[in-house]
Amino acid sequence: MQPKYSHHWPEIVKLAQLDDKDSRKKLRAYALEACRLSTQSFGLFRRVQEDCTIDEAGVTYNLKAGDEVFANLVKFKVDSR
Repeated sequence: MQPKYSHHWPEIVKLAQLDDKDSRKKLRAYALEACRLSTQSFGLFRRVQEDCTIDEAGVTYNLKAGDEVFANLVKFKVDSR
C-alpha cells in the first residue's frame, strides 16, 4: 500500500474482522479500488475493428480497420484530477 493511502488501513482491518453484508460490501469496494490503482498489466494491444477517429490529449488519430493500437492501462486507470 502506498503511504498516501495508509490512512485507510485501520478501516480495512476493522471491516475484515466483521461478518455482515455491509462490511463485506465495503471491503469489496476497497479491494476493487486497490486492483484499479495497482495495475497488473501496463496495457493491451488491440486491433481496430472499423475506421474511426480518436482524440487524445490534443492529438487526433485516424485509425483504419486492422490497425493495431496499444491501450495504456496505467494512464487509463488514474484520474488526472
